[in-house]
Amino acid sequence: MIFQYKIPRNRIKLYYNNLKKAVEERELQEFYNHEKIIEIANSFGKKIEQVSENWNLDMDIAIELTRLALYDIIIFADDSGSMVLEENGQRTTDLNNVISHTAYISSLFDDNGIEVRFINSSIQGNSIRNENEVKKLVSSVNFKGLTPLGSNLKTKVLEPLVLKPAREKKLKKPVLVIIITDGVPTGENPLILEKTIKNAKSDLSKTKYGSGALGLQFAQVGNDIPARDFLAKLDVDPEVGGMVDCTSNYEIEKEEMESLGTELTYETWLVKMFLGAIDPKYDEMDE
Repeated sequence: MIFQYKIPRNRIKLYYNNLKKAVEERELQEFYNHEKIIEIANSFGKKIEQVSENWNLDMDIAIELTRLALYDIIIFADDSGSMVLEENGQRTTDLNNVISHTAYISSLFDDNGIEVRFINSSIQGNSIRNENEVKKLVSSVNFKGLTPLGSNLKTKVLEPLVLKPAREKKLKKPVLVIIITDGVPTGENPLILEKTIKNAKSDLSKTKYGSGALGLQFAQVGNDIPARDFLAKLDVDPEVGGMVDCTSNYEIEKEEMESLGTELTYETWLVKMFLGAIDPKYDEMDE
């Protein structure tokens, strides 16, 4: 194996090993062969050190974030009325923070940035790369209405951006969808969300890419306990739990970790959120 590198050889090999493991665990061989993995491993330069320094992460944890380079990232954001009516608008602040950090980490690995879709609004964010673009996008959205999460996840994200390209053999990369929401679906039967996910898994399994081509990360904002319980059921569902992860809001998880004598920083919480749906180790942490 020949590595072309600008940083220490052993570091490049760590990148390679982490990416190779990710491809094998998620069965992404249709997207990435040996040569492509080496190419990606050589592309990071000093970016991983940058993440480690900026987020105060141990290098071994920062290296695990290299998995994100394998994925296109789509944010599906809750713009229902409860996002502004509850907790004095803190939920929209949390939404901004999550999207901004996602845009930042994604831009390190992919010049295309991230895609953003909203549950209710027709406004779209395409190739979003930084915090300023996030703020401009979110400020243009009128937060109102209910939360038809399952129906619109299918029509706005999964069907046009994942399933249709997969059926047409045009899916360029696996897709990680980060769903930021504050509550249980409203305006539709809550079971529609579960059905949507199961159908997506089934449809992808019939393509050459397989169901590993999709990861679904639910990131809760706000402190709604019924919402937390609802999402937790998806996380442990025997049929789709392997492609789904659910992360409670930072404050809740921080309190839980502190009660166990462990400190949880916001950046460490972000790592769990980014990797939970695509790395079995992180998915198992809260199950």
